[in-house]
Amino acid sequence: MGQKRDQKNILIGVLLIAIVVMAVGYATFATTLTIGGTANVSGNWNVAITGIEVADKSAGASSTTNTYTGTTATFAADLAAPTDWIEYTVTVKNNGSIDATLDEISQVIAEGGSDAITFTVTAPEADSTLASGDTVTVTVKAAYNDVDVEPDVTSKSLTITLDYVQKV
Repeated sequence: MGQKRDQKNILIGVLLIAIVVMAVGYATFATTLTIGGTANVSGNWNVAITGIEVADKSAGASSTTNTYTGTTATFAADLAAPTDWIEYTVTVKNNGSIDATLDEISQVIAEGGSDAITFTVTAPEADSTLASGDTVTVTVKAAYNDVDVEPDVTSKSLTITLDYVQKV
């Protein structure tokens, strides 16, 4: 009977040690690892249209309006006769510290203008980079192209919008 009791005591001791080992193992693997830190990003976004100038024109052409905001430029040309034309240069500058990419140029022609007048926009390719501190130009040309049409209205307006995004 004494030998059975010793075996029971040994078995209980082994079970208690196993429980302690399992508890320590569980506590070790159940611990949450927390990593903290701070990241600071500094940069200045400032890509904008900085000017519009009449670059060249034919004798009968005149610019009635050329206005701009940070991302849009509006042109209104008055072309009196066939073959008249006027050309504008739009300056875009990246005054910020972050490089930009040209995402899209959209054009909206105002209602009520002459169908004989067409606009041609020559700009950098989409996805072209405008580095910090750099300047790029966009050329807009209005031309009276249809010699067979004598419209009642001899003017037309165009608004372009330059969508720049942060370079990835």
